[in-house]
Amino acid sequence: MSRKRKTGAQRPTGQLLPRDMDKPAQIWMAKTARKEYWRVQGWLGLDDLLQDGAMCWQIVLRTYPDVHCPKRLMGLFKTTYTNHLHKLSNRKTNTPESTVAMDDYTMACIEDTARADQLLDDHHAELMTFLAEAPPPLKQLLHAIDANPALLHRPIPRNRYGRRVSTNCWLCSLIGMNPETIDLATMLHTYLGKA
Repeated sequence: MSRKRKTGAQRPTGQLLPRDMDKPAQIWMAKTARKEYWRVQGWLGLDDLLQDGAMCWQIVLRTYPDVHCPKRLMGLFKTTYTNHLHKLSNRKTNTPESTVAMDDYTMACIEDTARADQLLDDHHAELMTFLAEAPPPLKQLLHAIDANPALLHRPIPRNRYGRRVSTNCWLCSLIGMNPETIDLATMLHTYLGKA
């Protein structure tokens, strides 16, 4: 018994492809248009996206007349339509109208940052009073952190076995104290807990 090899639904070379989109392509296009509608919602309707999908289908048929395999044709259509949606959204983003809106957003962010700085300045005196009442080693640690906040962004050191050192060892290393003689982590936790 001979076995026939499945070659897929291929059309003879001389036959023209149908002008209408097949059902799987229509379903995929409708799903994609609904899913990506948020990108162009302000200036295009869903019907426009569906019409653009039909246009992309025709572009694929015209650009690749020798492709007869439905899978290959569907792949080309998906790529073409997805790229078209990206171009539409990027084109609108790059317009001067959008940059004005971005400038407004940037200005709002700057104003929020200025308000946050003002709040920090207002509470700086309160923070200094809070620091003045701290025990001496803790005061040294908190002043070091206040003077150089980048200390907290340093990676936690590792011991010779590759494990991270304890929080107390790390805090003591920030101000150059011996972690065996003082427990800064517990002291800090207790002091901040009473505040």
